[in-house]
Amino acid sequence: MSAEIILADTPGHERYTRNMFSGAFTADVAVVLVDAQAGLVTHTRRHGHMSALRGVCHAVFCVNKMDLVDWSQARWAEVEEEVRGLAARLEIPDAVRRCALKHTSRPVRATVQALHERTGPETLHRQDNPPSTWHSSALGRSERWSALALRGATVLLTGLRASGKSTIAVTLERRLVGAGRAAYLLDGDNIRQGLSDDLGFYPGDRAEHIRHVGQVARLFADAGVVAVVSLICPLRSDRELLRRSHDEAGLQFEEVFIDTPVAECERRDPMGLYARARAGEIRGFTGIDAPYKVPERPEVHIRTSQTTADAAVSRILELLGAGGG
Repeated sequence: MSAEIILADTPGHERYTRNMFSGAFTADVAVVLVDAQAGLVTHTRRHGHMSALRGVCHAVFCVNKMDLVDWSQARWAEVEEEVRGLAARLEIPDAVRRCALKHTSRPVRATVQALHERTGPETLHRQDNPPSTWHSSALGRSERWSALALRGATVLLTGLRASGKSTIAVTLERRLVGAGRAAYLLDGDNIRQGLSDDLGFYPGDRAEHIRHVGQVARLFADAGVVAVVSLICPLRSDRELLRRSHDEAGLQFEEVFIDTPVAECERRDPMGLYARARAGEIRGFTGIDAPYKVPERPEVHIRTSQTTADAAVSRILELLGAGGG
């Protein structure tokens, strides 16, 4: 059995009264939005009165923007009482009041992971996406590396913010180049200035940012450059994806865990971000209210309280088979 459902979107502004009347005339259910901060405003009451006037027997009052009142139970009770009073005065027999929408007026970023089909705007005909393929170079990797005396790899330096990743990464890049190895620093913050400038710090955005950096690193490594990647990269799953993409391409991938206690990171923090996270000004901050999953089997484990940056870099160079004293 199939049913046809018609949704009529009728704004509550006074100039749209005719639209509201037309929508209510054929409606079986009224869905009325209530702003958690503002409560029952004129628009809300107008919707309710119009629905009751046209004999709509069922109403759902949806309270949105609860996040802007910190999900306050007290504020919810106040709004519920207002709605209850309005429904009673209008004699709406079936008014559902306990419905909250997790909605916000703050900008929300989204990332398109895959585009399955297109629809032509004029014809509305479905347009299948053309398949994408990897276009191989006329030069094989070994030929390129041999001709230019190159040997690519990716070194991932992972750890908390202010753990010392960037300091070690900068030193590693310099010593590699000094030893005659082509190297380039890919710092996560630098990539956010361009390639990932449309991504935030929500879990989905962060995973996409890490994927961006990982793909660039893989291309660098394939070209024969040592990609020195400095990323917080807090989840094992994301780090494993980076490793797997290199393994599948037959490229060297080395994970280096920069292990610094949170207290020390907070002490070093030049931007005061840990303090802001502690104060609740920043949400989802790794090491405070968002997790950092410690690497289980990194190729190199650097305890910054027990070693210097130069000594740490020397250990990584040994792993890469490079000098650079």
